[in-house]
Amino acid sequence: MEPVELAIKLATELTEPVHAVEAINDWAGRRDAVEILGSIDAVKLRSSLTLFEAVSGDPLFAEAIDAFFDGPDAETLRLLKQA
Repeated sequence: MEPVELAIKLATELTEPVHAVEAINDWAGRRDAVEILGSIDAVKLRSSLTLFEAVSGDPLFAEAIDAFFDGPDAETLRLLKQA
């Protein structure tokens, strides 16, 4: 299984991302993702939110992308299109 395929499979089976996003959304408008997580983890968060939103369609992920970033992660979207 390719890494992108594995990520899609995991994203559709996990419920924990929803709880994590709910927690970080509490900070929306008060702190940005870099202030909360640091720069490297903020990059990871953006990519993860993009992936989870793409495979689940849950608006919670899109809301977090809008709250903390200037749109979804382009590289993650590119990789998903190749999968």
